[in-house]
Amino acid sequence: MIVAAGHTAGLELVKECIALIAAVRNGRLIPRASFFQIKNVGDAIDHGDPQWLVQHEDVIIFKVKGEY
Repeated sequence: MIVAAGHTAGLELVKECIALIAAVRNGRLIPRASFFQIKNVGDAIDHGDPQWLVQHEDVIIFKVKGEY
């Protein structure tokens, strides 16, 4: 839906990427979930709605059509 909205706005898709929400410490990948992510997932699980704690964000890069 985001890509379609970008096209409707006259933008051209350059790339879709994944950005990890993590840090690297001593060669190990350490999850870096926010307080609100942890709280919301915990609340959902407590109410019988099992969910995963997402450890990435989708990054969509657009450019103005005809630019470069």
